[in-house]
Amino acid sequence: MEDFVTGLEMPNHLAIHHPSRRLYWTDPALGKIQSCKLDGSERFDVLTDLNSPRGIAFGGSTMNYLYWAEYGSNKIGRSTIWGTDIVTVLSVSRPERIAIDWENRTIYWVGASIGWPILQHANLDGSNAKSFFLSAATAATRSPADIALDPVEGKIYWTNRRYRRIERADLGGIGYEILYPGNEALMGLALAPEKSLIFWTSLDSGSIWSASIEAIHDPEPIVGVELSTAPSAMAIDVAADRLYWSELFSFGRRFFQATLEGGGAREIVFNPELFGPGANDLSVDTTSGRLYWVEGGCTGDVCISESRIMQAETDGWLLEQLQPETPLSGPQGIALDPVERKIYWIERGGAGFHPPYTPGAIRRANLDGSEAETLYLGFPWQAMDLDIDVVGRKIYWTIQEPGRIARAALDGSNLEVLINLGAATPIGIAIDSEDEKIYWTEGDGWGELPGKILRANLDGSAKELLISTTGLRTIPTRIVVVRK
Repeated sequence: MEDFVTGLEMPNHLAIHHPSRRLYWTDPALGKIQSCKLDGSERFDVLTDLNSPRGIAFGGSTMNYLYWAEYGSNKIGRSTIWGTDIVTVLSVSRPERIAIDWENRTIYWVGASIGWPILQHANLDGSNAKSFFLSAATAATRSPADIALDPVEGKIYWTNRRYRRIERADLGGIGYEILYPGNEALMGLALAPEKSLIFWTSLDSGSIWSASIEAIHDPEPIVGVELSTAPSAMAIDVAADRLYWSELFSFGRRFFQATLEGGGAREIVFNPELFGPGANDLSVDTTSGRLYWVEGGCTGDVCISESRIMQAETDGWLLEQLQPETPLSGPQGIALDPVERKIYWIERGGAGFHPPYTPGAIRRANLDGSEAETLYLGFPWQAMDLDIDVVGRKIYWTIQEPGRIARAALDGSNLEVLINLGAATPIGIAIDSEDEKIYWTEGDGWGELPGKILRANLDGSAKELLISTTGLRTIPTRIVVVRK
């Protein structure tokens, strides 16, 4: 079992955006749609201030549209996958699950009626909305909990929460059939048409079941109650052989993943009581296969978490908090020296905009946190990030006010201000020792000025602008150089 996203309130539905390799989900309690990479990293809010969002789906020729069912606002909305260009597609009664047939420009959703939910559909522009079944009496017996489409075969599948079974029909509403009379409280449903597999969750047994679509009467439980108490919604990544699912909110607030056969049962995330709201910066020790990161600090008068340095195996195992002898004050950047087996970090310092201020610092320690020493103390609190020139044996860092890039020997000697940037606000920094280049990001932090990515020689000469984010509504922060 891999529990890789925590700190949720009420995860309800999830879907994989395959082009960007990201997971999206709704959280009705928080009123948000959120997203992260498939390994659980880079989590961010896509949409906020929603009124009980439920189902989500993707559409567009490149799957660049996000559709969601907003149960509390009685509507179905659409935006880009980044949460921009928001429009209302349909005003409907208490929608829950949705599915998109982009080829035929049709949207399907589970909406409330008098009594049990019913399956409905409309054109993607919101026109011609109607019940999926011609007869109201027939529609009332279907009572879908979740829906899934197979556009290639022209089929729609759903779990019937009223009669506890799995059903399907042609996308045109004909050819109805009962596939599986499960006699269980069935909830989530997902298809892997490429493998002719169907998956569903059962609240009664606390299991996820799988079967061949053509041999559905002979299912096998792939994940049992010992792994997840109440599996609910699901998403499938066939290419990566991964199954993702959420727990029903009343039992837990977690996501999980496993192989499509239920294998790979190991925990990779991090206890929410130990794992903070997010890493400010991280670095990998490729020799030992361990990940190091810093978290915590203050913005204005708000401190987001305890300042600390953490480490874990790159697969998430053996999470541990390092305990250097010196107290931490808003660590922002971290870098490793693989030669001397040292960890370096930069502390922004400060306790908000009001004095007294805690001075910023650069410190280092052994990889286990022992023998910590302070290289510099007394920076203004705007010290931000650092990196190491492993070949030249120097450390480089950014300071924001006034904007500058400084460097020194790894033992702290020979300090020099390398580049004066004036009013510019440098944030992240990365060193390419082989090409003898410094790369850094700039941005004002408020989105009022365009973000930039720049570079220069290691001696500070030949400064050049590489990328400007004018018009892209984004500010680059951290940066890394990868040589192929």
